[in-house]
Amino acid sequence: VTNATVLYINIKNIPFFTKNDGKRAASKIYKMYQEVLRLFANDTNGVFACYTNSSFLVFYPSSIKDVDIHVTNAFKLSYIIGKILPQKHPQFSSVNITIGVDHGRILGTKCDHGRLWFGACIDKAAAISDACTKPSYLGISRLIYSEIGEDLRTITHHVLGFSKKEMAWQKGSYQFENESKHYYSTRHNLEI
Repeated sequence: VTNATVLYINIKNIPFFTKNDGKRAASKIYKMYQEVLRLFANDTNGVFACYTNSSFLVFYPSSIKDVDIHVTNAFKLSYIIGKILPQKHPQFSSVNITIGVDHGRILGTKCDHGRLWFGACIDKAAAISDACTKPSYLGISRLIYSEIGEDLRTITHHVLGFSKKEMAWQKGSYQFENESKHYYSTRHNLEI
């Protein structure tokens, strides 16, 4: 059992690829993203896990006070899967991936097939990921939003030599355990 910030990465349209392109194509997409996310987790000192046949977890066991680092990682991951991969592999440009982020206590337990992960924060991150729609691929919980610094809440654009700040996040709502909860989504990312 540990406190962790959880990134839930969901390939939303994997059933579409299974139906239209076949099981092998869906499997190829899954395996490619699995390898990319495994490398990303290793580079950012995260823990990687395959969660379902269309989703993955990257989590960072740490205090809520370190959430700025993890949201920055989520921005970078959004850039990798939203911009870099479709440019390098045009056949994956129609893959619809969203990222949900929350923080809380999680439990890892061994089973015959590896490890199983449990926690309300994983379920909330999954619900946030489901609620995100184009062009906003990244969503965070209200708890995460309340803890991030001002530099992650705003984006600065340079227009004709002048700096202009705008809010990076849009407020939305999602259903979790028959309750309406708030989340914040963004279309912004960080180039790496």
